[in-house]
Amino acid sequence: HTHIFGEACPSRIAEFSWEENEAAAFARAERNADAFLRYGVTSIRDLGGYGTRCFELKRRIQAGLFRGPRFFTAGQFITTSARTDHSFGYMAAPDTLLVAVEDLCDREADWIKIINDPIDFDTPLLLAAVELAHQKETRVAVHAFTEEATIIALNAHADSIEHSPVGWKSVLAHPQSRVAYFVPTVVCSTDVVDDPIASS
Repeated sequence: HTHIFGEACPSRIAEFSWEENEAAAFARAERNADAFLRYGVTSIRDLGGYGTRCFELKRRIQAGLFRGPRFFTAGQFITTSARTDHSFGYMAAPDTLLVAVEDLCDREADWIKIINDPIDFDTPLLLAAVELAHQKETRVAVHAFTEEATIIALNAHADSIEHSPVGWKSVLAHPQSRVAYFVPTVVCSTDVVDDPIASS
């Protein structure tokens, strides 16, 4: 779970926006892609970026224009206008969720990422979104921090649950928890550690 156009420095997050110079954004993403390889990471999932930049980055890596790991991307993650901190997401409402899923699949997204915490999409709707993506041979990741959101994601047969703790008894007892991947939140920010390779 990565956001390759970003940078693990909380004080700089505000710099990254739709208005950012595209050349600067791609230069940063290319440095990040190269860093993954230098650390021995050969495949990554990018679960959210601005517009079509992630799809273009994937094409550049596949074309051999620069070094990078195998790159699987969701493009923009799907969110709602209720999440004002997710301005670079693909804005959808309950009645347009399936349209958003189909659109991203048609753009050749490798994954669909759906933000559902706070809960905007109920189990039947999320299940319909997962089934649509699976029909198009695309996997679905659901962003969920709470127990309720995690259970909804499991009931909807999401392929991965992003960020959710797994210690709740209801989650551990859920049969789908043996199938879905749980991806915990692990952030190593540049406020904590510098890049030892870059500084050596």
